[in-house]
Amino acid sequence: MSRYRNYTRFDDPAQTVGDLGFLGVDCKREPSVLKPGLCSWSENNRFVTGAAATRGGMVAPLFAQPTEPIFGSGIYSDPDGTEWLMQARATSVVLTRNGRTPITIALPADVTLSASCELVQCFAQVILFRGTSPLVDLSPLSWSGDFADDFVPIIPSETGTGTESIPAAVTGEVFGDQLVIPINRDELIFSDRLDFTHFDPVFSQAKISKGTDEEIVRILPYTRSSILIFKTASIYALTNLVGSFAENAQLEEVNRNLGCFARRSVAMVGGDAFFLSSTGIYRVQQVIQDRIQTAAVPVSEPIDPIIKRINWEYAADAVGVVFGAFYYLAVPLDSSTVNNAILVFDTTSNQWQGIDSTEFALAVGDFRVHDFQGAKRLFAMDYVNSRVFVMEEGLSDVIGNTNYPIATRLDTRGYAVEDPTTLKRFTAVKAALGTWWPTYTITAVAPGINEVQPLALAVAKSRLRFDLFGKPDFDPTEAPSAFNDPTAPRRQDYSVDLTGGVYLDGLTGEGTQLDLQQDHLERNPVRPSGARWLQIRITNTRGTIAVHAITLEGINNAQNNLRATV
Repeated sequence: MSRYRNYTRFDDPAQTVGDLGFLGVDCKREPSVLKPGLCSWSENNRFVTGAAATRGGMVAPLFAQPTEPIFGSGIYSDPDGTEWLMQARATSVVLTRNGRTPITIALPADVTLSASCELVQCFAQVILFRGTSPLVDLSPLSWSGDFADDFVPIIPSETGTGTESIPAAVTGEVFGDQLVIPINRDELIFSDRLDFTHFDPVFSQAKISKGTDEEIVRILPYTRSSILIFKTASIYALTNLVGSFAENAQLEEVNRNLGCFARRSVAMVGGDAFFLSSTGIYRVQQVIQDRIQTAAVPVSEPIDPIIKRINWEYAADAVGVVFGAFYYLAVPLDSSTVNNAILVFDTTSNQWQGIDSTEFALAVGDFRVHDFQGAKRLFAMDYVNSRVFVMEEGLSDVIGNTNYPIATRLDTRGYAVEDPTTLKRFTAVKAALGTWWPTYTITAVAPGINEVQPLALAVAKSRLRFDLFGKPDFDPTEAPSAFNDPTAPRRQDYSVDLTGGVYLDGLTGEGTQLDLQQDHLERNPVRPSGARWLQIRITNTRGTIAVHAITLEGINNAQNNLRATV
């Protein structure tokens, strides 16, 4: 609705444009050409409910925090179905679980880990891959799954059996009742069935090459009878893996122009697999007649400016995972040598959420999905700083007793008020916000150099005052009553300062509630100036904020347009 209802014949009526909700991010295109609901930038936001809302926190739970450096991790499910988070340390693998005493599984006395490793569960057994070296024997180690046993070297095959022990390798993938291991740059070996530590070098080894010398980066079980093979510049599918491998397996070329840049970036999304290539993030799609093809346009095309900021010298260590509706990809941005940022893609809406960042040093080495407080949760493993985080938890990032605010930024699309080639006189901005202990700033940004106009600076909301004339302030130290109701409407902010003597009996039903978010409608005038379009930037440095809707009022500035054409 226009601010004024009546105009004379000499007045230009105000036009209103805006977004009644937000879907995702496109930072590649000019803001003025974006479709409604898209934003030109987002940091630490999620677009799940139609609003741009602060992401959940990254919290370091005490049970999972290592007491020494960790070099790898994995999930172990014991015979009772109980899950444990495995952490490979210098001389042992420690199994941790919330509410349980950690279990230490020792490595052989002559083994000390000092570099990245992989832990792979094969039924009850766990194989520890230590990589390869021409100078040192890094043969895999094996643990039986019995808590009373330790990791031991793999027992060599008996003479005359025609099998060999699996060799040193970076990793392996469980495929049915076999372990598939890439070796020697472009070869695969398939372990014996139900014996994951031995293989037949004659009938269970294959060279994956069609006239190229590319290295195998990752193998991925795709269907019950096929695996995808990601090389540095191409993708293959090994199909018809039933019965005799030597007789039935068929190698098909999926794409000869795209490869995988980071082994651990590959993750299944329903019937698709996402992966990081040197030109962006792609997905492999299963199509009709059992043929497999790779989409030519990267999924990451809308966030191409972010992809170009990846430090490709260290991007081979990027890690990805699918959890719930989201594909998370941790990458090194700008000059970082570790994965200091997380890109998040909503596989349901097919929209990017933007960048996740933190106020503390972050180096994501891997992701794990593990039981926590009765539900499956996503864990981020920080090997560099020896920390483990559960993600999307709480209202801030937490390490020990330190809370770190989640700083957010949202840049809307450019609002042109009809014709983007004419100058307008913008008059006002309205923003529908939901907040919890916020400190937010609203800024108008016009095309040009430093065309930035602050509209509202460091706006904070009181935990005590009401937006009602004459209503007494709320007293959080008193018991709830008809005159001191912690849920009474129109209080500016419903967050709780737990250090201030708060009455907390309501945790059982009648006192203060801790995470209520208040709704606000902010209206700010815009200083008159001629611009083709205007975008709104909202930043928040404390608490949480949800941007529900934004509208902008503007008048087509005929006088400025006339001067512009002279």
